[in-house]
Amino acid sequence: MSELRFKVQETGTKINERRSGRLLHYHAFSIIEEGILPDNCMKTLLQIFLCCLTVGILRAQGTRPSSHQAADVTRFDPARDAAKDIDAAVVEARASGRRILLDVGGEWCIWCRRLDSLFQRRADLADFMHSHFVVVKVNVSPENRNEAVLARYPKVAGYPHLFVLGGDGALLHSQDTGALEAGKGHDPEKVLAFLKSWAPPQSNTQRSDSASTGR
Repeated sequence: MSELRFKVQETGTKINERRSGRLLHYHAFSIIEEGILPDNCMKTLLQIFLCCLTVGILRAQGTRPSSHQAADVTRFDPARDAAKDIDAAVVEARASGRRILLDVGGEWCIWCRRLDSLFQRRADLADFMHSHFVVVKVNVSPENRNEAVLARYPKVAGYPHLFVLGGDGALLHSQDTGALEAGKGHDPEKVLAFLKSWAPPQSNTQRSDSASTGR
């Protein structure tokens, strides 16, 4: 006879755990001491507990991996080191077969916020962008103008400004977002056309011969 009886009970507590780039979600269980129970019954209850825990973890494997966006910088932050952010983006772009999209601007910039709001409203645009580009926001503000980093690229006349880099970090295109505007915002079709035009050739169904473009 075993000296203890155990009862498996769901605590209702949801556990978040990051493991190998995945955010796992599962419910916690507790084992409560309750008296005397034969060894075989106790083992059965413990097996049930482990089974429930395993099922929760396996179901969490269906969660979209966060590794595809591990190097993305999604807000303008004067405290960030833009050079290091771009270096990290190059590593991620090479590993994922994407290109890099530098979004130059600041939180003070209303047109920067309008472009951000477009991607917030249009999940299809955001999904396409993040599927084909590692996105890095480069802050420009009195606190940090990132002049040394931006000196690598053509001069920016207004904000937001977009630079497309290859997976090796080399500049491919400089985009004035004024050309993507419509009224008091940005035209979704123009933005999508821009993204499709500069997506990696192998993932762009509109481009059958990447060699002919020189990209």
